[in-house]
Order: sequence, then structure tokens, then C-alpha cells
Amino acid sequence: MKTLNFFDIKPQQIKNPIVTMGFFDGVHIGHQQLIQQVVNCAKERGGEPTVITFAEHPLKTITGSSPSSITSLQKRLQLFAQLGIIHTLLIHFDKDIAQISPEYFIEKFLVTNLQIKGIVIGENFRFGHKGKGTPLLLQSTGKEHNFLTDIQAHKKSTNEVVSSTKIRQAIKIGDCHSARKMLSRPFSLCGIVIEGEKRGRELGFPTANLQLDHTLVPGDGVYIGTLLDDGKFYPCLISVGTNPTFDGQETSTEVYIEGFDKQIYGNHLEVFVLDKIRGQIKFDNIQELIAKMNEDRETLLQRFSKLQIPISEWEKQIFSGKCYCK
Repeated sequence: MKTLNFFDIKPQQIKNPIVTMGFFDGVHIGHQQLIQQVVNCAKERGGEPTVITFAEHPLKTITGSSPSSITSLQKRLQLFAQLGIIHTLLIHFDKDIAQISPEYFIEKFLVTNLQIKGIVIGENFRFGHKGKGTPLLLQSTGKEHNFLTDIQAHKKSTNEVVSSTKIRQAIKIGDCHSARKMLSRPFSLCGIVIEGEKRGRELGFPTANLQLDHTLVPGDGVYIGTLLDDGKFYPCLISVGTNPTFDGQETSTEVYIEGFDKQIYGNHLEVFVLDKIRGQIKFDNIQELIAKMNEDRETLLQRFSKLQIPISEWEKQIFSGKCYCK
């Protein structure tokens, strides 16, 4: 897959582009539905499936803050490619771009520069200055300029509309099951392994401290997870919290990987979060902490083999790569 700057695209640079557009945080089942339709439509029309997305959430420019990110840009790009996208066009959103009217955006960039042959969007899609652009505007303009507008209904999970907001809420309370259903894969923690306090090693549980690529973390507590390296799944215990036993103040993410003895400082790690086993506890002494950590490890080993990894064809594709990267 090629990643290009959206505003640098020249006419006919992409053959008969069929596009979708959005931030696609999490690349959940609703996003996957749009992208799959783009891929299918491109095959039917002899075009190239293309995603238009943003490097950072537009709300950061518009309001000064944005929702916690479920996935980093790099993870989104990886998922787009796995879903069959050939081109991703990046928009680095700023105040000038925020002023572009939806009509000018369509005429100048979608029609004249990109020369789209079709666009697939959700029924609540909005774009352009103050979000005034709508699917109906795209539909009417498409008739004038001879491009297809495919408006998709909301994707639902257990009779509820799937959204990135609901996934964030589920992850924040440690509801791994609900998040997994809406994402069609386990939520993953991605980041660089950095040096920490090294207390885990002293306690007999060496951990990898993650500096995350994304801003969303699960609620404080201990989780069962997995790491895939060279075709092997390694059971993991993931601790998210402030280390209250040691009077910690800042939230950290630490991963104990059972049976894994490679040197990984400075490397990128992706750990899939499968289930929450308990909340964060402040222990009275180190002995109580070590005893609980041993209990957690026993729980991990007992329950890990019973967890379904993976559970779908999409997850099999996700897990076919290396989650541990040198």
C-alpha cells in the first residue's frame, strides 16, 4: 500500500479511484464495512481502492482537544492494507483546511485533482467547513460529475450502533469482550519498550514497560493478553495503573511475558488484551504483592489455553504477522 499526501495528488495519478474518507479510529466493524465496500466497488469498476484519512484527529485543531486514540496512525495504515486498500491519502489537518467549504473540497480535490469514480461513506458522514458537507451533497454532486455515491447504514453489534466512542468506553472500564466484538479483534497495546524502575525483575516478574503509540489505555487493573513472535503465542500479564504499593503517581503499562527471554529494550511491541482478571490493588507489603502476582500467573496459565485465539478469519489475518518487531 502507498501512503501519499492528499493535497499533492495529481489527476490520473490513481487509476479510477474508489474512495472512503474518515479518521477511522480503531478501524472497527463499521469502518471495515465501508472499506470492504470500497474494495468490492473498485474491483467491479476496474479502479483502485483508496482511503482518505487524517494524520491527527481534526477535533484537535478545531476544539484544542481530541478523543483518546484507540489506534496509532501506523496501526490504522496497517489495518487498511490488510483490508485490501491500495492507496491511503493523508490529510494533515490545520486551521486553513478547516475553512474549506464542502463544495470547494468536492470540486477542487475530489473531482478535479483525484478524479474519483466513486465514494463510500456512512449515513452520518460530515465534512468541510463546520461539518456542513453531507452524504446528500456528495450524492447530488456525484450525479453532476458522474461519480457513484454509496451511503452505508450504521453497523450494529447486539442491536447497538458501533462507534469509536463506545469502544473507548468499553476499553476504559476493562470490558474486553465488548471491545473485541466491535473491533472484530482484541484491542491491542502498541509501543516502544523503555526502561522502567526494574522492580518487576527484583520481584521475580520481569516486565516490559511500554511507551504507547496511542493515547487510550484500559482501566487500571491486571489483564490477560498475548504476544505473537515467530509464529508462537506467548501468554502475558498486563498491568495498567500507578503502582500504588510503591506510591506511584503516573499511569504506566507493564507487560510480563511468560516464557519469553529476548532482549527487547528499544523495540516495538504489540500486545493483544484478552480479558481483565482484577482491579488495581494497594498492598501493605512486598510479600503480599509477590503472592498476588504468583496467583495472577496461575490464573494466566489456567485460563490462557481456554481463550479463543484467534476467533475469526479477520483475526487470523491480523495474527498472521509478527506482533513483536525488531
